[in-house]
Amino acid sequence: MTGESGERETERAVWRAAVALLPEAEVAAVEEWADIGEQEAAIEAAIRGLCAHGVAIGGELRAGLSVVAELWGCRQALADRLDRCAGAADDVSTLRVLPPSAVEPLPIEESVVQRAAAGGELAPEAGTAVVPWIVCEERGWALDRLHVREPWGELSFHATGYLLRRPAEPEQALFRGPLDAWNALLALRQR
Repeated sequence: MTGESGERETERAVWRAAVALLPEAEVAAVEEWADIGEQEAAIEAAIRGLCAHGVAIGGELRAGLSVVAELWGCRQALADRLDRCAGAADDVSTLRVLPPSAVEPLPIEESVVQRAAAGGELAPEAGTAVVPWIVCEERGWALDRLHVREPWGELSFHATGYLLRRPAEPEQALFRGPLDAWNALLALRQR
């Protein structure tokens, strides 16, 4: 799916899947937060409910919730809680959101910057850090967030773009621009 309407539909599908797993008593509260435009509170309540009730979720839903949280600017605050949600024993998804404790930023490879610029894309800035995020274990591809390093040394709060890469074959890396998290996740699924 591409475009704003496709992104909204994808987001709605993730919400429907997550809310359907919540106890009925909590569904109204989560939907009310979303209905009044408090998406950050809604996703926090949904993830909190899933964890509190020990609801097992698969890799696809976990990845979708991580992208929703990313787009609403609260992924960093919810990453540990999302990681603590129980995993579904019968999960057949090949997607896995990396636990925040296992993520170590990497420098971006110059070849990725050059290919993005040569392909007419807005190339990542020099010094951009690659932060591993979601992997497709079956096919060996990864979806990473790109962050610039702030003058005080920390990474930028918001991602400046997304990188699809195959760690074993760095020349296979594809850059996605900012605010393209859904399309980057879709591309990861299709790799």
